[in-house]
Amino acid sequence: MHRRFNAATNEHRLYLTHAAKRESAGRAHP
Repeated sequence: MHRRFNAATNEHRLYLTHAAKRESAGRAHP
């Protein structure tokens, strides 16, 4: 159970970083 939660948290963190990068990229290149 703990491992599943850890995997979900890791996936969520990856999604957040990807979204932040995409947003900053969109700001740099409109």
